[in-house]
Amino acid sequence: MDFLDQIIAEEDSQLIIVGDFLELWQADLEKILFYHSDLFAKLFRLAETDRVIYVYGNHDYLPFSRFKGSYFGNIKVLEQYIDQENGIWALHGHQFNEFNDIEQAKDRISGSIGQKIAEVVGFLERHLDEDIDIELAKMIPFFRTLKAKVNMLKRIVRCFVDKVFFTKEDDFTKEVIRIQSQTIPQDKNYQGAWAQYQQAVFSGLEEKGLKYGIIGHTHQEDLISDNGGKLYTNLGSWTNPNQDPYYALFEQGEMKLVNAKEEKISILV
Repeated sequence: MDFLDQIIAEEDSQLIIVGDFLELWQADLEKILFYHSDLFAKLFRLAETDRVIYVYGNHDYLPFSRFKGSYFGNIKVLEQYIDQENGIWALHGHQFNEFNDIEQAKDRISGSIGQKIAEVVGFLERHLDEDIDIELAKMIPFFRTLKAKVNMLKRIVRCFVDKVFFTKEDDFTKEVIRIQSQTIPQDKNYQGAWAQYQQAVFSGLEEKGLKYGIIGHTHQEDLISDNGGKLYTNLGSWTNPNQDPYYALFEQGEMKLVNAKEEKISILV
């Protein structure tokens, strides 16, 4: 609430929401509006000055994708926000994950795999424990480890078949060594899924000729620069009680990642 008050007071500022502002996979829109009416009143007040852009994500893809390129009230709705003048590209980031790419599943009314998982978690939250999603999230490293080991086994088997029937022995040996040396999710140096999003953003910035990429989706706040001076910014999570919320602030030609609770600023340019 204080965050919105601050933006309302700064008349030259603009608010860009990068998706999943509304959790529509696990809750009804009317209930969200009812229980958070004070927040939406402030948001609509800011929108009256044409300073709110809503970039939808995967959890609010419907119904907001139907308003793409137009207005929902006074709020501009976009799939992605591009500011060529300042070199900014903002989107939710689910597009970089095959399980949550709605565009790939848009012809299926049932939605994406990620949506089905979220719906199950929502049911468990309502009937068992409202914080069960946080407990389940703690199990993600285990499943990533399991997946990594299965993939590793598949590659070893494939290498063995190639070795026996197609390739030289030294090629097989090199490939096995490469696979065994890979970092797995329980390792503190694991980059895995996070690197997937970082690389996708940097590639998109290069392709579009932009400098600053802003996403959410992974719930993992981050500020990373590549060798070419491009910047990857992830806003983390605004709903996890175990994480501080972050927002990206662009002013005077700098992109900053700001802790919304403590107003601590990270700058990497």
